Amino acid sequence: MSLLDWIVAELLVLTGLRRGELLGLPREDVDLRRGILRVRSGKGDKQRHVPLSSRAAALLREHLASHTSPWVFPSRSGDSPMNADNWYHRVWRPALRRAGLRDLRIHDLRHTFCSRLVERGVPLETVARLAGHESLQTTRRYAHLSPDHLLEAVEQLVQPAPEPAP
Repeated sequence: MSLLDWIVAELLVLTGLRRGELLGLPREDVDLRRGILRVRSGKGDKQRHVPLSSRAAALLREHLASHTSPWVFPSRSGDSPMNADNWYHRVWRPALRRAGLRDLRIHDLRHTFCSRLVERGVPLETVARLAGHESLQTTRRYAHLSPDHLLEAVEQLVQPAPEPAP
């Protein structure tokens, strides 16, 4: 995998975007000043805004400085976005074969995004919004990953009650 391909893979984990959403992203939909991506061509043709972590913003800033195409990840000609299916077959699948990974799917990077958020105690409603899930039921698949929140909840019962505000 080239450096560009590693950037694509890391951004998939850091943003939770689907591969087509990331690889088809127009430059105009990246607002690095505010740290937000606008995803217009998502599943169901709905628009959503995805906040960028400092790491994701830095990767995008550096990558966008390397070219002038209107696409974040342009094709070789620069006139169109990189083809997501082509990238999958030309880069992703061969990389998995070379690494000896048989059961890793590209969508698992999106699952990693959601799982990491849940494991860090981010509420499921927030994870659902970030991932663009239409149903909270889809996001609930990750709820089992954070059993510590149950212990933290019952521990609240043995903590002194906060002082009322004057």
